[in-house]
Amino acid sequence: MYIDMSDLSLMSILSGQCKADPVFAKKIQQVKATKDTILKTAIKLNEAHKEEIEAGTERRKLLLEDGKRRGLKEEEIFLTNEIFMPQKDTPVLNFCFFITRDIDKNLSLLKEEYDKKYSDPEHTDIDNRKIPDQGQFIYGNLDISTFNKIKKLKALTLSENINEATTAFKACRSLCEKYELNYDKIPAPSKQRDEMD
Repeated sequence: MYIDMSDLSLMSILSGQCKADPVFAKKIQQVKATKDTILKTAIKLNEAHKEEIEAGTERRKLLLEDGKRRGLKEEEIFLTNEIFMPQKDTPVLNFCFFITRDIDKNLSLLKEEYDKKYSDPEHTDIDNRKIPDQGQFIYGNLDISTFNKIKKLKALTLSENINEATTAFKACRSLCEKYELNYDKIPAPSKQRDEMD
């Protein structure tokens, strides 16, 4: 089936003046349904922002009157205006404007709520506390002095005094559990190494 391509403008398609095959006709109906849905949703949202739309319409009217008094064309009047003004005769543009603006507001509110719920004020307020030098930490919150203490305790487990060795072993194992370290991987001088030196 031959379709006259000159008759496929968007306006002719939406107005139903375009003659096309059934598949194309079905797509046209889907586009019309989507357009109607968007328009209905836009009208509902516009009702919620009625006062803002009326104010925008009035502001546009005043700008046009002022521009015409100065001898400007409509394009010249709005050339320098970078702010969108919702108006009565632009429901879909209003819809896009309000949706994007409200999404930005909602995202910032969600971020604030998340920060209040999950952030640690100690970490977010860095101006009021001294931040420790991160270079002195070996693993997690294990600093060098604590690690050296664990190594000394492990070395004491090799002591010939059984009470001293037992106490050192218990203290070393306790610190290893606290800092989630593998006791067997903690370096300590061995008797064989000492004898070799």
